[in-house]
Amino acid sequence: MQSGSLFGWSVRLLLVLALAATSAWAQFTASIQGSVADPSGASIAQAKVSLENLSTHVTATTTSASDGSYRFISLAPGSYKISAEASGFARAETTVNLDANENLNLPLSLKVGATSESIEVTAENPLVNTAETRNQLTL
Repeated sequence: MQSGSLFGWSVRLLLVLALAATSAWAQFTASIQGSVADPSGASIAQAKVSLENLSTHVTATTTSASDGSYRFISLAPGSYKISAEASGFARAETTVNLDANENLNLPLSLKVGATSESIEVTAENPLVNTAETRNQLTL
């Protein structure tokens, strides 16, 4: 093998490795942030906020902070479905389009949910074994 040929292959290999390393460092810089509040504007802490990329169906979940704030970072551009839910409130859901390098502020308002409670009581008669004629006493 000639030294010039070996040098050419070495340069090509280094170029390919440099391009691969550069693409590995690429990160998305778009984000969605906002706050979760009730209809009066009061913050809702500990609300479950979910995000789904509608193209890839990749999901992420977070919980709102004590001031109701939430944030999803390093997102790819595309369409997203975002939802929030908390105890005592109806679930809220919306769809947004996110552009590259966009920092979208998306407040979410949860309506007071209907509370319902149901209690189901069932009772069954004890089974009687008609084939057995002995009485059994259990203490």
